[in-house]
Amino acid sequence: MSSSSPFKFLDAYNKADHAIFFGRVEEIEKLYEMAHQTNLTLVYGQSGTGKTSLIQCGLANRFQSSDWFDVYIRRNDEINQSLLQGLKKLDSGKKTSQGTLLERLQKHRKEVRATTGIEETKGLSPVIKALRSLHKHYLKPIYLIFDQFEELFILGSQEEQEIFYHTVADVLQSEGYCRMIFVLREEAIAQLYDFEKVVPTLFDKRLRVEPMGRTRTMEVVKQTCRKFGIKLDGLNVPESIIEAISGGKGRVELTYLQVFMDRLYQLATENGSEEVHFSEPLVNRLGNIEDVLAEFLRDQSLEIQTDLERALPPVPHRGLNFVLNAFVTLEGTKQSLTRRQIRIPQLTAEQTDFCLERLEKGRIIRYAEDRYELAHDALAKQIADQRSAEDIAFLEVNKLIQDRFRIFKSTNTYLNHSELALIGNYRKRLEEENKLSEAEWKYIKKSDQEDKRIRKRRRMIVTGVIAVLSVLVLASGFLFVTAQRNLTAFKEEQKRNAEAKYAARMAQGEQAMASSNYERAKEEFLIALEHKTDDSLALNKISEAEIKLRNKAEFERNITQGDSLYALGESYYVDAWNQYKEALNLDYNNPVAQGKIGTVEGKLETLYSKWISNGDNFMITHNRSGYSNALRNYERANRFRSTPELRQKIAECEKALGQN
Repeated sequence: MSSSSPFKFLDAYNKADHAIFFGRVEEIEKLYEMAHQTNLTLVYGQSGTGKTSLIQCGLANRFQSSDWFDVYIRRNDEINQSLLQGLKKLDSGKKTSQGTLLERLQKHRKEVRATTGIEETKGLSPVIKALRSLHKHYLKPIYLIFDQFEELFILGSQEEQEIFYHTVADVLQSEGYCRMIFVLREEAIAQLYDFEKVVPTLFDKRLRVEPMGRTRTMEVVKQTCRKFGIKLDGLNVPESIIEAISGGKGRVELTYLQVFMDRLYQLATENGSEEVHFSEPLVNRLGNIEDVLAEFLRDQSLEIQTDLERALPPVPHRGLNFVLNAFVTLEGTKQSLTRRQIRIPQLTAEQTDFCLERLEKGRIIRYAEDRYELAHDALAKQIADQRSAEDIAFLEVNKLIQDRFRIFKSTNTYLNHSELALIGNYRKRLEEENKLSEAEWKYIKKSDQEDKRIRKRRRMIVTGVIAVLSVLVLASGFLFVTAQRNLTAFKEEQKRNAEAKYAARMAQGEQAMASSNYERAKEEFLIALEHKTDDSLALNKISEAEIKLRNKAEFERNITQGDSLYALGESYYVDAWNQYKEALNLDYNNPVAQGKIGTVEGKLETLYSKWISNGDNFMITHNRSGYSNALRNYERANRFRSTPELRQKIAECEKALGQN
């Protein structure tokens, strides 16, 4: 990848990028007004709309330096610790030179308050003490900016959240110089309910950052190219770029625009020309934004994996994938990790370091403040989409443990027998990848002890009942035979009842399996197992249902992506068809997948003939434009159904266009 590209790629704009940050004047002004009107502002929007850039570059440059002291906070391992550590780090880095006006003022204040200084800070929280120390030194309004705030709900515990909410409330109530800006993805808005109960003004001032519209995006493209000396070959080039990024919807996310422009620059400069030109054929060659991101990640991953295998053999086939997966949550968002937290059991420490160094060099991950993280959530989604069903199941087990542990204090409930059995299947991997805290492992151990205690108590009750009956029989010799018969009948009745309940639950489980309700099926089979312990059929059925459930997320993702592609129109029908086939291969809910495939195949059969006919008509023009349009139509048809004749026509077009 060329290092000369002037575009930000997946990096956010910062204050130094003011001269190249276009298209957000209106949002900057709105946010600036809100920052003056209130001490708490909420900024939200879809991933990739440029929320961080809006603040780091747009808002930061709108303020005079005397009115802006920004402190950026990410959750990292725990938000309350990160907040305090961030403030203390800035506090410890204050200038110590003598003789400035500021220090003379501070010295004067210390002399005046010498007898009351201890009283002023007595009883204050560490956060408020650190804030007051910073404000006292810099004499500026302090803006606490909590970026990617949704991490608190994805990764944080209930206790962590509650402590943070009350800290915010205390700061807002007593520290008038302190302003807060919370930045989060809009799908996390629903998680703010408990926060609002503690801080009722949470939603009073909020700004939704939307993808840029067509007109504004065209201006951004033109202004950016003008700034970097890039020539646009034709009036329609900006429009072509927008179409490629938006998929015909006309609304563009800033991150995707920068990624696309960066890759376009790479193509435009690959021949070493001093003048850089963006043209329609170049845009068409690049493809749509999904292809660009997928190709970028695929190419970089293949190169790093190959180099890793050469430099430090032996290496697992998916060695780099294990590293990338560590940075992505089950929900498909990025997460930051320290080097110590990155434990890849499939790789040696040296191999892992090699991957991290190359991923950082390739702009896939960033390293800042002793932590690694993916450059953007757009990459996290690409990585999450490539996960295997086994990887997803492992992450779901990990999340199950963490979720149950988070609510343990309020519910006082332990993991049950079935959950412990499921965890047992992944225990080795959980230990190897260091996914759980010491407290969470203790919770699993305590749950196991509690489960054994409960099961032992049940056995003792049953044994006790039998013992009592036996004693009564022995105490009455003349009733021995009758009691023995009654006891036998009691046991047989118990057995018949258990078998009847077992059969009923198994039948209900089979019925749920047939209707693709695998969660209900698993529940029924588990109950059946309670009536017939260690039954191999029930155990096999539970395993079968769990396999289906592991495929659920991937199936739903394929169906959703297929539906989205289908809704974009006929140009995307083949992509939708492929997504539906991927869903069918998972064997999760075949009737749904088959129905989707049947619908789109009916459309594609008609389009197939149309594409070939269009290609033939363009072909006979025998000019470059005709061959280009013919090739586009033939390639669409070929993706649906490839034939030797069709491949021959594609080869003829490519030859005429000089692509071979």
